[in-house]
Amino acid sequence: MTKLLFACAAFLISLVPALAAPCGGDFATWLSTFRREAAAQGVSARALAALDGVTSPDPQVISLDHRQGVFHQSFEQFSGHRIAEHLAKGRRMMQTHAALLARIESSFGVPGSIVIAIWGLETGFGVDIGKSPTLRALATLAHDCRRSEMFQGELLAALQIISRGDLSPAEMRGAWAGELGQAQFLPSNYIKFAVDFDGDGRRDLIRSVPDTLASIANLLKSFGWQPGEIVGAQVVSVPFASAAANADRAFRAFMTSLVSVFAAVFAVVNAILYFMVVRPVRQIARIADRLSLGEMSGENFPQGGAGEIASVARSFDRMRKSLEKALRLLER
Repeated sequence: MTKLLFACAAFLISLVPALAAPCGGDFATWLSTFRREAAAQGVSARALAALDGVTSPDPQVISLDHRQGVFHQSFEQFSGHRIAEHLAKGRRMMQTHAALLARIESSFGVPGSIVIAIWGLETGFGVDIGKSPTLRALATLAHDCRRSEMFQGELLAALQIISRGDLSPAEMRGAWAGELGQAQFLPSNYIKFAVDFDGDGRRDLIRSVPDTLASIANLLKSFGWQPGEIVGAQVVSVPFASAAANADRAFRAFMTSLVSVFAAVFAVVNAILYFMVVRPVRQIARIADRLSLGEMSGENFPQGGAGEIASVARSFDRMRKSLEKALRLLER
């Protein structure tokens, strides 16, 4: 959800008139320039006065921004232990807010289970919303040159939240990067998607559970949620099918290689057996047949016959020595 919110924020900021306060340099000078430009875009004096307490950037925010390991994790790595931790409470929340979730699904088409799951992953069902002063955090990131344009837009949106009366400056506390409330919306998402679902006249994502859950559903609907779709079918089944196909191809390649190796070994063994056993035996048998038929004698022994017998004898001697050596190796 955090990655989704940053993507949504980037899209929304592209729709907001860009602020031109140059990043870096003296913080007080930069903030003064930003205030003038925010006032020119209609931010109320009461909201701008909330910046009086922002006198310096927060070095801890810069440090955290520059080492975000979460963006190097897959969803499974990011959410694995979080899901296990929240399953039991998530079931209880489904029961506790059953009527509210039914109203939300009727209004936005998003099932209660999806809304509850996001609520649990983001803040543990509203328990951990963060304590960082939002305006100082956003001003720090807007002044820093890494993502200045994005966070100038977020700081402007935070001031607009104050201007329209949804939250007071004192209530603007959340995560170190400026996310607010039980759904951890960045201010631009808060402006765009927050819903007053409890009817008190405020879009309060810090204290109001109805507003929080309805706002999550509204965000999903606004970004194309279609009622009745199977959630995660493509995310789960396509990689699994791809992995299965890859495994099948790897297995087939392995078996082909294995068969080739066995064929080569068989050919080598067959050649050794032929030259060391079959051929010498055939030679002996041929000579024995000729002797039994009287074709060989001391007088009529064929030219080279003695050499042929000697060759057979040497072959058998080599075979004997090889077998003895193999036996010695096996006995070790």
